[in-house]
Amino acid sequence: MAAAQHILCEYQQAEEKGVGLLRQLKTFAPTEEVAEEIAEQVEDELRHTRLFAERLKDLDIDCETLMEALAGIYDLAQECVDKKDWVRSIAIQTVIEELAMATFTNQLGKQDEETESVLREIIVDEQRHLEFGMRELNKVRQGNEEQIRDIHLKVGKIFILAFAENRLPQSIRNTAKKAHKMHQQRLRKIGVEVPGIADLA
Repeated sequence: MAAAQHILCEYQQAEEKGVGLLRQLKTFAPTEEVAEEIAEQVEDELRHTRLFAERLKDLDIDCETLMEALAGIYDLAQECVDKKDWVRSIAIQTVIEELAMATFTNQLGKQDEETESVLREIIVDEQRHLEFGMRELNKVRQGNEEQIRDIHLKVGKIFILAFAENRLPQSIRNTAKKAHKMHQQRLRKIGVEVPGIADLA
């Protein structure tokens, strides 16, 4: 399977996982307004799942299981929502959105015209989701810097292990590094300092 097609498979499955996580997250949102925002994100992710599934069917692509590194990040997110840990859940949600944004943006110019149209539509939603997550993270940042830093470090280590074992295609490795660096910069803007992937290796 070509790398570009592999990306579609990965994120069709990832969006499905995201729906379940967001539905759980909504149950312990701090306010009704935040819960409503998460409910809107659930609808977005359901639409993304449908768009990806339709595109994969049109391209006659059968998908395999979610790659281990991405599955590890969703497993970490599941741990956070199972514990109803709002700070860590929002922290990992922003990481996931950052990675999706970097991946989809990187695919522009590498996919066919119809697939790119789907990606551009999804990118708009993911940008809004990321902005929401960063706003919520900023609200709870004070006194919770270590929890936020902990999530960022754990995600970095998931990728480092995948890099060391050569389990990711080079294009995905590059995108992961880019997303991690971008997220590091976003966290710095709200006053949370975290190391980059190179510092963790």
